[in-house]
Amino acid sequence: MSRQWWHLKMMKHAGCSFDPYGVKSTPDGECALICPACPQPGKNLPLDFYEQHLYIPDKNHSAINTTDTKGNQGLSATGVGMIDCARHNMKLPVGVGDLQKGEKYINMDYLFFLMLHHNSTNILKVSYDVACQWNKHLWQCMDTLPSSMQLDVANMDDTFFIPKFHLPAHIAKCQTTYSFNFLPEVGHTDGEAPERGWANINPIMLSTKEMGPGARRDILDNYFGYSNWRKMVCLSLEELKEGLAVDHADLLSTWRMQVLEWERDQTKLNPYERAGNNIDSKGSLAMTIAMVRLQLAKEEARDLQRPEGSAMVTHSDCTTSILISAGLELEEQQYIASGSQMCG
Repeated sequence: MSRQWWHLKMMKHAGCSFDPYGVKSTPDGECALICPACPQPGKNLPLDFYEQHLYIPDKNHSAINTTDTKGNQGLSATGVGMIDCARHNMKLPVGVGDLQKGEKYINMDYLFFLMLHHNSTNILKVSYDVACQWNKHLWQCMDTLPSSMQLDVANMDDTFFIPKFHLPAHIAKCQTTYSFNFLPEVGHTDGEAPERGWANINPIMLSTKEMGPGARRDILDNYFGYSNWRKMVCLSLEELKEGLAVDHADLLSTWRMQVLEWERDQTKLNPYERAGNNIDSKGSLAMTIAMVRLQLAKEEARDLQRPEGSAMVTHSDCTTSILISAGLELEEQQYIASGSQMCG
């Protein structure tokens, strides 16, 4: 049941739930949410952008593996290799695959070229902790892969980097040849985005270790897909926070001072306590149902005291507000009763 729910959520996030051809028509990589900050020709860039500007899509290469211990004997997979967006840590379509007994080049080559097949670009900025060795025969190894995964190397502009945290462990030549600090068109990118992403996925390692191949891949797809989706939906929240800091700087400063004063001396007014039991988001007194009924009762009492009465008052024991309130309560009871019957 849980796997079915995760599957439906993934289809919903990817916009594939209402495909007229059905979910089965979804191609590989279609459920991966694309990084909204990276250049995507035809989406956030014009199709002829190469003629106007030079945009550089950053790709990052990272992997995790478990050592070749007795506990790994007989396992079909001993780790996971993953390709991320180097700047925003978004998981790329078809960019995750299994590893066997360590991080072999053959696994990483396949993941790399499969990802490029679904994310075509002629400009590559590739960050990998062993890029100094891995890139030496990369394009020759491409010739051993299926023709559909092979790229036009002649028109490929590629640059290889070593992530900043990993770079000091390399020899002096690597530290000058593959440094983000010395090569152009990468800004202050550190290339370590995928390493930070492992902290969120490592806790499920023990549970996926005992799963079959289908369940394991479904769980990983769910976690990686949720990571991309959460980043996208939180963008608006970040914009809201930044906007509040600009538009209400004085008010935020006042609130911050109130919090600091209360933390130093908790006998002062607690800024986290509501000023009243019924305060709405605008700071005004929010009316409860009882308060509304009381107000209506007072108005109807005034109407009854008038010599000519009121056209809205039908009876002294059953006023208009009582009649409407009773009708709403009856409607709610009928709704609850019908729901109980449907649930059996």
